[in-house]
Amino acid sequence: MQRREFLTSGAAASTVAFWGPFSRNDGEDDGLEYDDGGYPIPPDHITEIRDDLDELREFQPEFYYGHMNYLEQEEARSKARGLYGWTAESEDHDVTAHYYWFRHQTQQSLLNTLFNVDVSWGDAHYLDHEPTIVFRREDKTVDTIVTTGGHHYALYIDGEWGPMSEEYVSGRETHVNLMVIRPHNHYMESPSSAVGDGQFVEDFRGTFGSFRDVREDWYDEGIDDGRYNNTADRAIEDPFVFYDEERHHWWDSDTNDAWFARNVWIPLGLSEGTSRNRLRFEED
Repeated sequence: MQRREFLTSGAAASTVAFWGPFSRNDGEDDGLEYDDGGYPIPPDHITEIRDDLDELREFQPEFYYGHMNYLEQEEARSKARGLYGWTAESEDHDVTAHYYWFRHQTQQSLLNTLFNVDVSWGDAHYLDHEPTIVFRREDKTVDTIVTTGGHHYALYIDGEWGPMSEEYVSGRETHVNLMVIRPHNHYMESPSSAVGDGQFVEDFRGTFGSFRDVREDWYDEGIDDGRYNNTADRAIEDPFVFYDEERHHWWDSDTNDAWFARNVWIPLGLSEGTSRNRLRFEED
């Protein structure tokens, strides 16, 4: 039995219809095998998985909150639980993938943010996870960054021309600078005037850890909170599908979250975020 069968057993599964073009692979099976516990197994082309925290620190994102007022900054940082990463090598690619998940305590509703209304609409939920993948070359220069630019749609940032800063390794700009956008916790590129003015998660929260250590717990939590399990297993376990641009978003395509992202949040511009033209939104 696959993990998704574990999650839906005993409950009615809902299917939604999409309009508008979707990536060609969105409706396909993840093509992964699952272990006896129902957890997905990374694909065979991934030849090495490791979680060296010193290595991960060298390429971790730098988060910018300077566009918020003081109280908003304090509130946003207080909801940050930590950054969790892992590293993957593939026999099919000549780049290394450093894959990070920024975990937040909550995602607030847009209605709460805009109108200060204490409501729990569909976009509000407990626990939130925002991905960033840093692809770097053998010489440790950054090739490409793929991150969530709005409602789990991929924003691609060039490692040479993007907002990069030097911190952990002298002479090398290895940290992409991401501006955190509330209430949905996705990212825009930091403005050029603010590059280097952000913070690492350990600067304000103190938690930097291995995704491999929390991976199964997060999958299990998804059974209850209905959020992490709405992310496609392939998008979690195989970062290289984004390097090849086979995938353009992190959603499991048959979820309501995917439907609202595709047909409501992004096309109607209901929350601040990267321009739709920058997201991998309409490519076949």
